[in-house]
Amino acid sequence: MSKEIRQLAIVSGKGGTGKTTIAAVCINKYDLNFENALQIEYYCKEIEARPGWKIPYDSKVVKALVQRKTVIEFPCQELGKIIQRIWGW
Repeated sequence: MSKEIRQLAIVSGKGGTGKTTIAAVCINKYDLNFENALQIEYYCKEIEARPGWKIPYDSKVVKALVQRKTVIEFPCQELGKIIQRIWGW
């Protein structure tokens, strides 16, 4: 398993139990490397992390950043809806 996948457990702090707690995992650009996305999913199951969301790659994100806009402000409607669901908007 790759170092990057193992580092998922680092993104959250330790709770009162001393165990690392992960609320959910979001796999960004999952569709660029399905094998890696599957490894992340398996690792999440192994550490009992709640399955989260998968965000597909979209070249419009770069265009939005170049124009100093967020994906929500830019016409990336499909991706914008996914991000809004992740944040509970």
